[in-house]
Order: sequence, then structure tokens, then C-alpha cells
Amino acid sequence: MDLSVFIASVDFLLTTHTQDDILYLKIIKGVLITKKHHIFGGKVMKFGFRTGGFSEWKVEDVLKELARIGFDGAELCLEPADMRPENFSRDKANDLRKFVGKIGLEIASVSYHADFEQLDQRITNTFKSIDITNWLGADVLIINSERLDESKKEEQWNDLVIRLKQLTTHADNLGVNVAIEPEPLQIIGDTDDMIRMMEAVDSPNLRVNLDVGHAYITDPNLTESIKKLGSTIVHAHIEDIKDKIHNHLELGQGDINFAEMHSAFMEIGYEGYYVVDLFRLGDDPVGVASRTIEALRERFT
Repeated sequence: MDLSVFIASVDFLLTTHTQDDILYLKIIKGVLITKKHHIFGGKVMKFGFRTGGFSEWKVEDVLKELARIGFDGAELCLEPADMRPENFSRDKANDLRKFVGKIGLEIASVSYHADFEQLDQRITNTFKSIDITNWLGADVLIINSERLDESKKEEQWNDLVIRLKQLTTHADNLGVNVAIEPEPLQIIGDTDDMIRMMEAVDSPNLRVNLDVGHAYITDPNLTESIKKLGSTIVHAHIEDIKDKIHNHLELGQGDINFAEMHSAFMEIGYEGYYVVDLFRLGDDPVGVASRTIEALRERFT
């Protein structure tokens, strides 16, 4: 159905539905009108934002704001206290699925970064995170690897290969892609590491979350990295980087050439989400998110 016709259908529903439903219908109409502009070169682009940057916020409040601002989806982060894998239930997942449906938002992905946890806890929670991703109706779980210890590099690599084979077997049974995010100073630190790991694990469910800022830091050429990874990229994080220092910045505050980046994504036929990865939002996270959606529209629509 043409989007304009769908919006007209929502207008009709506004005249026929009960008062309890009208608020949600108005939110959905606003989101649809905004999404009409997320088109580049005839292709729809989907923009998302990570929930983890909204420190101390309830996830439902974050999702409402992202829908109001005009994002298409959200990456649900499992690190905050109200989203921890240990306490996350199927009932909670069902409630969140209903909630995002009511406000016209999608669950772009789920992520679990266990940078400060013991390895045993990390492993248990990552397996649980695959279950949670399935419960939420999503098909991408984003994880990273542990910090690299140069004195144990080979041991760490071999252990990670074994673990990822186990994780992807579990993920395959549930229709979930485990998308690794290469990150500076970690076991999987750059594009070449990612390609080597996919070859070692040899699973169709081991895919890539390409963080363009990370690749800009670690790889010789960002656009060539996008082309090398090609169809293995199922999700993308986007932020700006200045002077190749690992500090995530708002778009336009750094050195990344987003036109070249986007051209490379179009060349490989990428149709997934571009999710903003900003984790230092300060006292005005809504303001940062609002500026970011405008920056995305200016560059890509």
C-alpha cells in the first residue's frame, strides 16, 4: 500500500476509534508522516537510536521519545538495570512488543555488551540474550568480543571460536543472527579479524554489525571495509569520529565522509538499519536525539 494511502486510512480511524486508541493513532500518524522523508535514491532508509544512552530512563519512556522524534526503530540495550538479561522474562518481552507496536516503532535489534562482567556471567547472559531477541520478535543480536590480552591472544581467539560456534548453533534454532561488532583493542578489533572469525566459525548466523566509527579508526579505508564485508553486514552503527580517537560524536562533529560511506552501503545493497550509537548524551538526551535525526535527514534524504 502507498504510504499516503495508509496515512489517509489512519485519518479515517481517528474518526471511528475510541478515545483510548486515539493517542496511539496520532503517534502512528506522526511517525508515518516523518518516515515519508526517509528515502534516498528511491530506497527507504531506516534510522534507529540505541536506548542505552538514556541513562536512568525507563525503556518505555525512551521508546516513546524516539517515536515522537521520528526514528523508525530502536536498538534495545540489555545493560541498563531494568533490561538486564538475568531478570528479563518472556512476559516483559511480550509487553514491549505490544508497546512498540502501539507507538509505531520497530525493534531494530537487541544488543548486549558485557565489557565489565566476568566471563562466566558474560557467556550465560549472551545465551539468554539470544532467547530475549527471539522473544522480542527481532532477528539481530549485537555483541562484541572481550578486551584483547596480547600475552593470551591465541588462547583468547581459540576460546572465542568455540564459544561462537555454540552461540550460533543456539541462534540458528531461533532464527537469530549474532552480529559481532568489531571494536578497537578487542579480540575482534577490525574488519580483517571479523572476516577471519566468520571463516573459523563457519555459520550463516554469524554476521556483522559494522560500527562505522570503529572501522574508521581501525581500518585503512572505511568504504573499502564496507565493500569487503558486503552482505555479511546485517546492521550498522553510525556516529562521527575525530582524529581517529575512540570517542563517539554527533554527526558533523568529526571527520567521517558520510556521503562516501553511504555510497558504499548502497553499492553492496545494504537495506538494514542505521542505528545511532551515542552513549554520552549528557543532561539533554532528547535534544541530542532530535539533532541527530535532523543530521541524518540532511545527509541521507
